[in-house]
Amino acid sequence: MDMFRREADLATDGHFISALDSEKWDGALSAAARPDSYFSAAYHRLSEIDSGRQAYAYVYQGQGQALFHPFLIAQVPLELSDGKVLYDIESCYGYSGPLSTTNDPVILCQLWEPYLDWCQKKGVVAEVTKCHPLLKTEQFVSEKTRILRNREMVYIDVSKPEDVLWTNYPPSQRTTIRQALKNGLTSRLGAPDELKSVFLPIYQSTMNFVSASDRYYFSEPYFDFLAGVPESFFDLLIIEKESRSMAAALFFKGSDFYHYHLSGSLPEFRDFRPNNLLLHEASLRAHRLGLTKFHLGGGRTTATDDALFKFKASFSNLRAEFHIGETIHQPEAYEQVCQNWLRQAAQAERPASLLFYRTPLPSST
Repeated sequence: MDMFRREADLATDGHFISALDSEKWDGALSAAARPDSYFSAAYHRLSEIDSGRQAYAYVYQGQGQALFHPFLIAQVPLELSDGKVLYDIESCYGYSGPLSTTNDPVILCQLWEPYLDWCQKKGVVAEVTKCHPLLKTEQFVSEKTRILRNREMVYIDVSKPEDVLWTNYPPSQRTTIRQALKNGLTSRLGAPDELKSVFLPIYQSTMNFVSASDRYYFSEPYFDFLAGVPESFFDLLIIEKESRSMAAALFFKGSDFYHYHLSGSLPEFRDFRPNNLLLHEASLRAHRLGLTKFHLGGGRTTATDDALFKFKASFSNLRAEFHIGETIHQPEAYEQVCQNWLRQAAQAERPASLLFYRTPLPSST
């Protein structure tokens, strides 16, 4: 993969930018759309730490139009019998997908052509794209991509005056927030050095309490990197009672949107309702920053009775659709990789995930 890092211009027309070159990356992003945090070079550097993949953006500017497609690439763990090295691609944790100045299918086909050719030459077998629900980036995918509706997302219109934000909450939510304030809870913005000293212990305690999968545990280097980016990139909001931190959350700030990224609350303090106050204060913060939408996201699952989704939905009746794009760039090679995994796992039924072959094989005894 180090050799891949040095291959700067791999397409015939469009070109690729490493997330390490933040100036070029963010400049190309601004040509395609108003910047949002999930598309930025800083967030993709963070994603490299999280995923172990390498982050690039495919950029095509021509014919008066622009296409910007950020992605994370890694070598496929299972080789073909001929020893050929293969890769697969997925988008960052969160929501991105491609951005373009046009959704005309004819023009998009031309903008995507060099990228699709490169995927063939590079040995990219498959790609998963998590589309941005507020920007509806599924409209910009290539014609080879199959779009699947995944779940509903909740957002709050924070362009409204603060009194309107408050009255738009259901009465039960307003009562709960008042109770949190009556319980003596207060909020404050945390400093970057509190990511590890305050946020991380609360977050890990929450993940332990809900028996979260390994995917939802983020490493210390992840927070080390985040602490070093400009504070204009994120907010750390902390809920306290008499200087005792009981809940905290990370929010990313774009040009228009405020994103609820990670949060936690100490189980022993949940009766004080710190999470309700946390999201209320975040709404006020997003409004005061001049942003338009506060994106709360969805549930832990696609179930309609998902507890996390129901909690978020108690703040707003506004919804956005989250879609996932699946692209099989090389069907024959992809099928060989899948069959190789199924054979080694002694499993007949194929899992639903497109990149299921990345699931670790059962240990032999």
